[in-house]
Amino acid sequence: MPGECPYGRCDGGGFIWHLPSEEYPNGHYTVCRCHADEARRKRARRLLADAGMTLESIAPYTFARFLPEQAAAGRKVLAGHKARLMTYAAKPDGWLVLMGPVGCGKTHLAYAVVAERLAAGRPTFYGSVPEVLDALRRGFDDKQFDYDKRLATMQEVDLLVLDDLGAEHQTPWVAEKMFQIINYRYTRRLPLIVTTNLVVTTDGSMDPRIRSRLLDRQLCEVLTFPAGDYRQRRMPVSAPLEAGS
Repeated sequence: MPGECPYGRCDGGGFIWHLPSEEYPNGHYTVCRCHADEARRKRARRLLADAGMTLESIAPYTFARFLPEQAAAGRKVLAGHKARLMTYAAKPDGWLVLMGPVGCGKTHLAYAVVAERLAAGRPTFYGSVPEVLDALRRGFDDKQFDYDKRLATMQEVDLLVLDDLGAEHQTPWVAEKMFQIINYRYTRRLPLIVTTNLVVTTDGSMDPRIRSRLLDRQLCEVLTFPAGDYRQRRMPVSAPLEAGS
């Protein structure tokens, strides 16, 4: 239907007509970017559903419910990080590494970005690293949505959020899969958010190949969260929460 293409190129039909040229004397069609977007969006939704992740599960993680002024300490830093993540949510570009101890607020802000992107209908995948790896493994038993399709979905979505990098049990398979996902997005400069309890600059337990990419200043910005447990209280969605998680 006319007007449905967000890029204003195909009138919603999914294909673009090109006039005759020397190479194509009879003219030709090409696939519009919106068609590729829809395919990625469907795969991302399928993968999220298979992993047990829903819009309801991420509903508590909003920017409105993250209140730096209620934190016991580090309010100015948290307010700055919130503002940075809100800007990023509007137009993801580059990589963000949210680094800090348990309960400092990094997961809440990362998932608030996810909620914004999902609400906008953009292909997005998120989860803790162990959950992401479990979702990938499940592809071995699913012939309709196999391992290769699951891996491609994680690699190609508009935005990938890897929560709690470093919490995974390290095996050669885990190390190789995480590098495969991260390196794919690195070489193509695709948006990525990583949260971690590790000190990326010094922790020797992180795969050095991954650490070097997370520290690439031309692509990646590291946001350090102040120490202190500001974890959100479990409250109804309508009620504001203290800064944390």
